Amino acid sequence: DADVANVAASKLTGALPAISGASLTGLTSSQMPTGSVIQVVSELNNSALVWTDGSQQTAVTKSITVQEGNKVLLNFFGALSNESMGTASWSSMAFLYLYQDSSKIRELEHDGDLWVNSSNNHRVYNVSGSHLTGALSAGTYAFSLQVDAYQANSFAVNRSATHPSSMILMEIQV
Repeated sequence: DADVANVAASKLTGALPAISGASLTGLTSSQMPTGSVIQVVSELNNSALVWTDGSQQTAVTKSITVQEGNKVLLNFFGALSNESMGTASWSSMAFLYLYQDSSKIRELEHDGDLWVNSSNNHRVYNVSGSHLTGALSAGTYAFSLQVDAYQANSFAVNRSATHPSSMILMEIQV
């Protein structure tokens, strides 16, 4: 067998061996270029939660372990509704908070679309967004989307298996 340094692709014919990605080793995340996605984790929460006391509740939560100096890009979606409202007003509104561990990092307020059925009015909220953290220390961080009803009302999160809340976390190389 002679060593071959350069062969034109057009010269390769017939049955060729499969190439396995297992042989591509030795590339560490620190060797990845800035902006590369190092890892992705996600959570889909379709467990319905209904509450009437006006307290703050968690729609979805997920943790990620990052390397020193990297950032986390979050994409989130919250599926909510106010199950017992009669007219459009502040009382039918919800505030949403994005948390990193126990620290609030973003606040959203949302007044949903009014939907009327044969027995009730419902205010439906479909809230989505993205957030990029600053550079983080190495460690594990929990991120959550929490819902706070403006007034005590019958609020629902993850209205059914077909209306889940979700979160995608991506570690970004800096």
